[in-house]
Amino acid sequence: MMQKRFDNWNELKQNIEKDDITINIKEKNIYFLSIGQNIGTESYGKGDKFLRPVIVYRKLGSNYFLGIPLTSKVKDGSYYFTFNRPNGKQNSAMLNQMRTFDARRVVSYGGKISNNIYKNLQIKMDEFLSITSTINDEGVPTRAKDNNIIPQKDNNIKSIPFHKTHTTQEEIDSAIEAIKSGWLTMGPKTVEFEERFKEYIGSKEAISLNSATASLHLALKAIGLKRGDEVILPTNTFVATAEVVTYFDATPILCDIEEDTHNIDISKIEPLITNKTKAIIPVHFAGQPCDMDEIYEIAKKYNLKVIEDSAHAIPSSYKGVRIGNLSGTDITCFSFYATKTLSTGEGGMATTNSSDYAKTIKINRLHGISKDAWDRYTTKGAWHYDIVDNGNKYNTTDINSAIGLVQLKKQDTLRDKREAIAKRYIKAFRDNSKIILPYIKSDRETSWHLFVIKIDNRDEIIEELKARGVGCSVHFIPVHKHTYYKNRYNYRDEDYPVANRVFEKSLSLPIYPDMSDDEIDFVIRNIL
Repeated sequence: MMQKRFDNWNELKQNIEKDDITINIKEKNIYFLSIGQNIGTESYGKGDKFLRPVIVYRKLGSNYFLGIPLTSKVKDGSYYFTFNRPNGKQNSAMLNQMRTFDARRVVSYGGKISNNIYKNLQIKMDEFLSITSTINDEGVPTRAKDNNIIPQKDNNIKSIPFHKTHTTQEEIDSAIEAIKSGWLTMGPKTVEFEERFKEYIGSKEAISLNSATASLHLALKAIGLKRGDEVILPTNTFVATAEVVTYFDATPILCDIEEDTHNIDISKIEPLITNKTKAIIPVHFAGQPCDMDEIYEIAKKYNLKVIEDSAHAIPSSYKGVRIGNLSGTDITCFSFYATKTLSTGEGGMATTNSSDYAKTIKINRLHGISKDAWDRYTTKGAWHYDIVDNGNKYNTTDINSAIGLVQLKKQDTLRDKREAIAKRYIKAFRDNSKIILPYIKSDRETSWHLFVIKIDNRDEIIEELKARGVGCSVHFIPVHKHTYYKNRYNYRDEDYPVANRVFEKSLSLPIYPDMSDDEIDFVIRNIL
């Protein structure tokens, strides 16, 4: 194998024609490989010489990409080309030789190389060699003649995280103020946060907790869930939704989902109801509310409670009413985890229009201590307290609440920013038949907590995007696929065909409010 860098088409062409085997041209992590067979029936050189098409080959992470540069669409990070299929035995020989180079992905092949394509090949190779002559240590061109061929990274962008929490000096100052107050645990700031939150949502009660998991747990306790009961919930959710049901030695009954919204399929709920069913937990996937009216009808018919898992759904609304204040819901549970639309680092909130539910949750968030336990160390508080229930340690802190107060004021603005990003994605991807975009029903408004597309070869694409510096994720691994739940409750894959299909193709893209235009473009360019 000879190793040499070629700076122009003629030099590359001459060396290919001179060498009867294979030339390996290495420049950083870019490889040009000619193959050892003549291709097709046309002669691509003068006289009796054949010009063997050049394979562009690149290793990114653990993945390999190759192709013949016959098209103008070359992506940043990896080079995707049309691969023209030779005839007869040559086809097999060519593919076998590709495997020799550990080439794990052939984008496409088919068709016949024409003289016009050959001319295009020469033009593109001239441009390609010129561009790749300036590859830097990260394998990224430092200049590019044609952004349609190899786009430069905008403003030296090297990577985009899947999520970045929106925090400003205002959040920092608010947290510092809480620390300086001397009240670090649950206290006045938490009470204020609860008041502002219920004003924003419109509910009568709002009870702060240290997570949405805690909120769901105490919501189930408030409705009286007990051993042997059953709770219906979608399999397409984070495991916490099912986990809290098991705290009571009750059984999570998993329901399949809609293929377009990824929310619980209301047509599949009733067949799951038994005389043990106590409640339904709809999960507002990505922030889009479920079909709540239909769920309320089912709940009323069978005398079931409704607890909303709204970890993704602030601010979201259903038929003009904010999630957290729907009249048919018993308790709504929110998350303020680091990746959520309102983040306090860790935290959650339960809203309800029932004073009885609110009282139960408040008592149980702090060991089951009787009312106003949080201020027992103030001059106004009393040292004596009573344990009235077997509670938990689920209270939040004033530091978290101080951050939450600032974040709450920005919710509508932050949602608008996420929606603007979603619109950019939709515009960029809507004509791509390989990408299925999110579907939002017309009578509801999503928080755009997530932007989830569906695409074939999802796992490979995740690795490609990771290698190119684009953070992404998958929401969710269905509950029925997790080892513990599958073994404990005998969930069967075949019972959730839609969730399985959705899971195999789902890909969550970055959609955080502080993304710049350049960063949004960077994501789009690496997807297309």
